[in-house]
Amino acid sequence: MVTPLLTDLYQFIMAYAYWKAGKHQERAVFDLYFRKNPFGREYTVFAGLEECIRFIANFKFTEDEISFIRETLPGSCEDGLCDYLRGLDCSEVELYAVPEGSVVFPKVPLLRIEGPIAGPHGGIGASKSCCIGGFDATSNVAAGRFFGIPLRGTHSHVFVSPYVAGNHHNQLETSTFVVMMSNF
Repeated sequence: MVTPLLTDLYQFIMAYAYWKAGKHQERAVFDLYFRKNPFGREYTVFAGLEECIRFIANFKFTEDEISFIRETLPGSCEDGLCDYLRGLDCSEVELYAVPEGSVVFPKVPLLRIEGPIAGPHGGIGASKSCCIGGFDATSNVAAGRFFGIPLRGTHSHVFVSPYVAGNHHNQLETSTFVVMMSNF
C-alpha cells in the first residue's frame, strides 16, 4: 500500500502549522539512519531504496485522503490547506542515498531527503496489532483510516524549533503553534 497517509498524525498537524505560518515552502533536510545494528550483528545491508523512490515519484493525495485529513485534524482545517494538499507533489524533493545492497553501519545516514517542509510502512501493522492488544489509539493516519482506530498524537522535536529560541517568530506563528498544541 502506498499512500501519503503512511505517517503519524503529528506530521499533518505540523504541516498545517507550517502552512498557516507561511513556512511550508522553506527547505528542510532530513537524514535517515539507525542507532544500532539489529540482532546484535556487526553490520547491516541497506534495502528498500526502490520503494522510497516509488513513493516519492507517486506522491499525491486523493480527495478521499484530503477529506479524511480534514475530519481528523484537531480544531478547524481551512480550505486553503486542502487546496495546498491537492497540489502537493514531490517534484522539488531531492533524495540522496547509499546504493541498495550496500553494507551500512549505525549512525551513518542511509538517506538524505531535501525539500520543502511538509513531510513509510510497517506502522500500519504495528498499529493494528497494538489495538488488538489493548491500545485505544494510534498516531498512524493510514491505520486510523483503514482500521477505524482513533487517532492521537504527539509532536516532533523539529516542529518546535522554528518557534523558539533564536528564531524570530511573530504573533501569528506563536498563536498558531499554541492553538495546534492545545488540541493534544
